[in-house]
Amino acid sequence: MPAELPPVLNDEARARITERFRSEVGPLADPRERLRELVGSEAPLLGPETAAALAGDLMDELHGLGALERILLDDAVTDVFVDGPGLVRVERGGRLEATGTALTREEIHTVVQRLVMPLGLRADRSHPIVDARRADGTRVAVVMRPGCA
Repeated sequence: MPAELPPVLNDEARARITERFRSEVGPLADPRERLRELVGSEAPLLGPETAAALAGDLMDELHGLGALERILLDDAVTDVFVDGPGLVRVERGGRLEATGTALTREEIHTVVQRLVMPLGLRADRSHPIVDARRADGTRVAVVMRPGCA
């Protein structure tokens, strides 16, 4: 979860919301709004702004690049560095800085797969190095174990 929001939902509550969302049948008119409703039903004392922010975070986890989404929206960020589990670093204005956002090994794996699979590529033990361009022109460079060890 991004550092800006307090951890108001425990892992079990997040898992229940995610399971309920994924079990919905048919396309949703507004998936983010449905997530906000599910957050509200799980934690009814949350204010509407906090519930909406948590729903946005859950949407990023389920369909986007998780905690990296907010970082990628920052136009001042020119590079994002994820050097394994832990803090994410960025380059802003030619200077490296920590973001306060941390990723687990599982989150990194999910993000890498979501980045390279649409390009028709793999990032795994048999293909530990990927260097490619996304449709928007951004570069994706991945070095996984054993190549990075």
